[in-house]
Amino acid sequence: MSKHSIEERLAAVQRYLNGEASTFIAKQTGIDHHDIIVYAMRYQREGMAGLEDRKHRWWTVDEKLAAINEYLKESLTLEEIAVKHGISIGCFKHWLRAYKRGDTESLKDKRLYPRPKTLMAKSRKDPSKMTKEELQDLVKDLAAENALLKKVKALVEKREAQERETGSKPSTN
Repeated sequence: MSKHSIEERLAAVQRYLNGEASTFIAKQTGIDHHDIIVYAMRYQREGMAGLEDRKHRWWTVDEKLAAINEYLKESLTLEEIAVKHGISIGCFKHWLRAYKRGDTESLKDKRLYPRPKTLMAKSRKDPSKMTKEELQDLVKDLAAENALLKKVKALVEKREAQERETGSKPSTN
């Protein structure tokens, strides 16, 4: 469910198409000024369907890089790239920032790569069958895990004490 209804988007687009500045409309409606321009472009191209939410699509690294190169080489606006490729401006800005700082690793689709191993220690073997070195490593891992949990507990207790002092209700998280 989107933050703004189709009717709110349509009203903003009509104001924009009638000559009002997108930044002025954005301040009054809370709709991002880039989004107003994108909605207007999609509205002119597709009618009311252009104002609807889009389904999430997964992009390959090559598709992301092609869109970034097109933006950089052809001097298209963010809005034109967003409409042309069906990308949200926020998503495209994320790709662009990663590209500019040389972080092409973050452009990879996270679903295709295994998650990093958990920080919590897990014994893969029965301790009675472990070597002395393996047991020592396990003890180190468990000690680090225990220290981390103690720090978290102390932080939670500190926050709850502060909340009791100020009279606010503690979070359930």
